[in-house]
Amino acid sequence: MSLDHTTPVPNEFFDWIPYLTHAELRVLLLVIRQTYGWIDPATGNRKIKDRLTYDFIIKKTGVYRTILSETIQRLVDKKLLLVTDRQSIILPTAHDRKGKWFLYFQFQPVRISEVTYSELRTEPIRDSEHNKRNTLKRNTKQKKTNRENIERLKNLKQPLIEKLIMRDV
Repeated sequence: MSLDHTTPVPNEFFDWIPYLTHAELRVLLLVIRQTYGWIDPATGNRKIKDRLTYDFIIKKTGVYRTILSETIQRLVDKKLLLVTDRQSIILPTAHDRKGKWFLYFQFQPVRISEVTYSELRTEPIRDSEHNKRNTLKRNTKQKKTNRENIERLKNLKQPLIEKLIMRDV
């Protein structure tokens, strides 16, 4: 079996899986793919960091634009992702990254034992308004309410029609 077209993934990544949201997992895997998955032609070594745009990340991960910045921030807070500019200046907050044309992303393999509990904590995405399941639940609830309203109207219309018919006779 040939491993030519594969991406090496650091073992620390697998230790973090239980502590990552779905969006964080997708973004982190993309960063690993775009860095460790490519060999720099100039040096012959694997890339350490790569320039990624938000549009590229959205296209490759399917993460909504509305939660991408928040997802990146959580990965930075967990010390798993390092975001820098052209001059390798670290951009630790979304405010620092705003308006920058060149953002370089780098996976930082960190052992869980080196991180505090508060950095591990992840706010539940499942309660977010942008969660696909919540949107589907809301739409299903709305459709159910609409169907119930239509049924009520039909039930109201039937006696009215009968009264009108009786009045005309």
